[in-house]
Order: sequence, then C-alpha cells, then structure tokens
Amino acid sequence: MATLVFGALATFLLLVASASPATAHSELASSNPAQDQVLDQMPTQLQLTFNQNIAPEFAAVTLTPVSGGQPTSVDVTVKGPKVTAAVPADLQTSDADRWRIAYRVTSADGHPIDGTVDFKVRAAAPDPSATSEPSPGPSSTSSSSASSGPGTTGETDQAPESSSTQTPSQPSSDDSSAPTADPGLSRSAGGGSQTLATILIGLIAAMGVTAVLVWLTRRKEEE
Repeated sequence: MATLVFGALATFLLLVASASPATAHSELASSNPAQDQVLDQMPTQLQLTFNQNIAPEFAAVTLTPVSGGQPTSVDVTVKGPKVTAAVPADLQTSDADRWRIAYRVTSADGHPIDGTVDFKVRAAAPDPSATSEPSPGPSSTSSSSASSGPGTTGETDQAPESSSTQTPSQPSSDDSSAPTADPGLSRSAGGGSQTLATILIGLIAAMGVTAVLVWLTRRKEEE
C-alpha cells in the first residue's frame, strides 16, 4: 500500500512539473526605459524583454506623448525574447516630456501580450551659445555703424552747414520786419501821449478862462 501511494504521488508531481511550463503565461520581464524612469534626453531606441520568445510577424510598438498627440508606430526588430524599436528622428527632438510605450506582441506559443510602459524626459536646459548669440549682434551693429561713421560724418557735416546758411536768412527776414513794426508802435505811442498832453493843456486853459470869467462877472455884480 505504501508503495502504491508513493508511486501515485510521484506521478502527480511529474505531471505538475511537466504541465507548468506549458501553462505559464508570457509577460514582459524588463524594459529600457523602465517604468517611470526619468531620462536626460529622448532615447534613440526602445527595448522590451519578455520571458519567452516572441513571434516576429506579430510584434507592434507605438510611442505616444502622454500630454496629448497621435500614437506613432515605430519599426521593431525581434530577436528571441527581445523586441527593439527605433525612435523616429522627429520624436527625438520633440518638446514633450512624458511618453508612453504601447506594445502588442505574440509569444512563440501563440499567447498574445500587450501593455504599456511610461517614462519621462527632462526638459532641455537653455543653450548658453543661444543666449550669448544676441550679444555679438549689437556689437556687430555698433561696429558697422562705427565703420560707416566716417562716411556718414561727412554727410552730417554738410547738413549742418546747409542748415547754418539757411538759419541766418530766416532771422534776417524777421529782423528786417521787426524794426519796421517797432517804430510804428513807438510813433503811435508818442502821438497818443502828445494828444493826451494837448487835451490836458486845453482843459486847464479852459478852466482858467472860465474861472476868470466867473470872477469878472461877480465883480461887476458887486459894483
């Protein structure tokens, strides 16, 4: 009886051991980039490693910016359990910082596998050469202005001369008109003062004559 029990148990263990590899599911073992990995720059290729060999004809990988955008299908190369995907050049220079790898493959035993891997790319630091580029610009313009200075100074020197020759003509016309106006004003002012003095003298004389007449009239009445 003990021998029968031992034999049955050994047979069961053998069946379980032989069946476990057949019933094991294919799955992603590792990836590069890894889940939630932060990279300094966009990778040139992606790598997915599974626990079983992958059928090359059914492997598909897409790359999508998490912030929004259309998924981009990438070319894949399958070698055993490894799937390598090349990142297109336009995505390597993209400004997006969070990305999602979506894969759908089929293992050699026909089991489909799909899933996603998210990773992040740090924002690129500003290029010091780009920030220093504007500084040569003003210097070049100043140098160009300095180089063109001798040519322009001759022109500017001529321009003041012409303006200086014109400016005396304008004041001369103003000065010639000014003296003609001033004597008129002085004459009118003098004539007005003379007329006022004549009127005052006439009034004083009239008052004197009136006073004399009044005095003579009163004297006659008294006599």
